[in-house]
Amino acid sequence: MVDSTGKFRNGSHYSSESMELLISIAGYWADHSHSRRFPLLFGLLTMTASTTMYSFGTTPGILLAARAFQGASAAIVGVIGLALIVDTMGPTHAGTAMGWQAVGTFAGAILGPSLGGFVFDQAGHFAVFGMAFALLLVDIVLRFVMIERKIAREWIPDLGQPSDGSLNETSGLLNRDERPSALQGAIAESNISAPSVPAIWTSEVPPVKENIKPNASTSLVLLSKPRLLVALWALLICSILLSSLESVIPIYTSRLFAWSPTQSGLLFIALSLSVLVDPYIGHLADQHGPRVLSLTGFSLGTATYAAFCLVTHDSMASKLLMWGLMAALGFAFGLIQTPNMVEVGLVVDKEEREHPGCFGEGGAMARAYALSNMVYAAGTLVGPVVTAAVMEKGGWGALCVAFLGVNALSAGLVLVLSGGWIGQRRREKGEGARGLEGSV
Repeated sequence: MVDSTGKFRNGSHYSSESMELLISIAGYWADHSHSRRFPLLFGLLTMTASTTMYSFGTTPGILLAARAFQGASAAIVGVIGLALIVDTMGPTHAGTAMGWQAVGTFAGAILGPSLGGFVFDQAGHFAVFGMAFALLLVDIVLRFVMIERKIAREWIPDLGQPSDGSLNETSGLLNRDERPSALQGAIAESNISAPSVPAIWTSEVPPVKENIKPNASTSLVLLSKPRLLVALWALLICSILLSSLESVIPIYTSRLFAWSPTQSGLLFIALSLSVLVDPYIGHLADQHGPRVLSLTGFSLGTATYAAFCLVTHDSMASKLLMWGLMAALGFAFGLIQTPNMVEVGLVVDKEEREHPGCFGEGGAMARAYALSNMVYAAGTLVGPVVTAAVMEKGGWGALCVAFLGVNALSAGLVLVLSGGWIGQRRREKGEGARGLEGSV
């Protein structure tokens, strides 16, 4: 039986996710804004309004509005934050940076409730929100002092990235003798301007195709790329599976093992431990692309869901198996999520390099991550609904088999399309090897 409070909480959750779907239009704003600072500030101010309503609100209407504002601010800050990572680090180092971003998010999720509980016990309700306001103030101040690279290049034309992809540890400036000569030659011979961020990070210049006018339907152009579609598919499946676990694991373990909510909740620590190796996974994605990592992740997910079918009895072996499988599944999600978040930015970068100016002066990085944000939010809505329907019709075994099949299908898709069509990639490697033999 669900009481009115439970209904309100569920409604507020879905209103927040729905707001994320709607507010992802912030990606368009960020790409067309001279600076990403002002959209970010708007997101932080929206979060401040949400925190204020949570702090002083006492009626369901105010709390529902606070939840909606919270979802909106999370969507804005999340989308533009990811775009800023790629802008700053460049495509060749974005994976490592996103891995550290995942570690920071995990640390916040762990420390937030712990610190909040301690402060609440010591100083009460408003002290907890005072801590939140202090963090928001620091973040807002940091947005004002932030200098984006595309803004800095207006004052320092030599600002760039070394050819090995690493940032200068002192000033980030690139000496004239160190700038890629291939880029200078290509620009001089073709009499074109350098591509907009983030394409300027590329040290190798591919054949430049004919310039085309900015396309008004940027999202449709992006969605026409199979490479991006398979990355979005991988993120969607990750979101569905994660939200499914959040909805079904507490109920199933409570019935099977008679576990309390706290005992069931501890399983999600095992699921989250893999985030500690996300920076290394991101580094591997920078070096080798998303195909092998995503394939490994979905293959591991397939095997894990097959083993979940064995967790059907209240025994110590089943409990230990459940712990181990949750940890394995968390690692599988890490292998899928970080590389495909990087892949979203790489698709935009490739299009910008091949068709300079095709997305307009501001590029399409924020809009691409808005799409990924929308897909991920959609997965959090679909996951619990699908899980409830399958559990009602077929039970735990049917759910495991269904998600096993989804993982196997996804493994096939990323094998063929992740990082570009596999046939094209092999042909390029073959041509490169023949060219190397001819030069010897």
